[in-house]
Amino acid sequence: MIDRKAPVLYEKIVVENAIRRYETCWLPAQAAKPDLNSIPPLDVHWIWHTHMLSPTHYRQDCMAICGTVVDHKLLSADEIQQRYEQSVSSWNELCPDEPYDFLQSNARVRETYEQKSKYDIAEAVQRQRNFNYQVSLPHFTAPRFLADAIDRYVNFLQLKQTYSEQFLTPCYDFDVVWHTHQLHPLDYLRDWSEGLVVADPLNPNFSVAIFGSLLKHDDSVNDRSNGSKLLKGEAITKKAWSTHFKEGFWRRGCMYR
Repeated sequence: MIDRKAPVLYEKIVVENAIRRYETCWLPAQAAKPDLNSIPPLDVHWIWHTHMLSPTHYRQDCMAICGTVVDHKLLSADEIQQRYEQSVSSWNELCPDEPYDFLQSNARVRETYEQKSKYDIAEAVQRQRNFNYQVSLPHFTAPRFLADAIDRYVNFLQLKQTYSEQFLTPCYDFDVVWHTHQLHPLDYLRDWSEGLVVADPLNPNFSVAIFGSLLKHDDSVNDRSNGSKLLKGEAITKKAWSTHFKEGFWRRGCMYR
């Protein structure tokens, strides 16, 4: 949606102002009075989305900025539409000097803001542009495709446990599922840190226990030259996948283009 409807959200001045609004308005407000049904402005939501895709940094930055990990849950388009007016009202009450509409806010920007988060959110926003392109094909919204992707994500988690010291790379189908998991940050944190069980929703007789520390998601490795970390990781993942699951790792419509 960002690429098609609001490409302005990749522009440097817009991203910088959105980070300011996110850190000074949204995170403190949600920390003080959590409301998972409240919809932030589009620019703030985009920054929030990007930040959550680095769960280790997100946790650390939230603790430093507002003393708690701010939770999030995905809402349907209908739910967002239904809650829009109330969300605008809540924002105006909590941040009366900051317009909800990011275009109005950008028109008023005059100050230089020093980002509080240690994670380079602005750089991560640009990386998401490539990811969004990769997963913008119509089949990425097909129920059967997504159901298969969930199965493959569960398989990927098993490999992550078995080969915890290796750099393993996902295909884009279950990378979307991984992103979705991270967009529920407290659930993601619990699943990885407290040894909860993640079940395969399509197979009630199977589950995989996840133990240990928070699973990092590193989208900064993008060099595809011969001998690169990314290509070595792909080779390791492909071999391990074939060994453990007796099926091919690659899927049509799920690879880099």
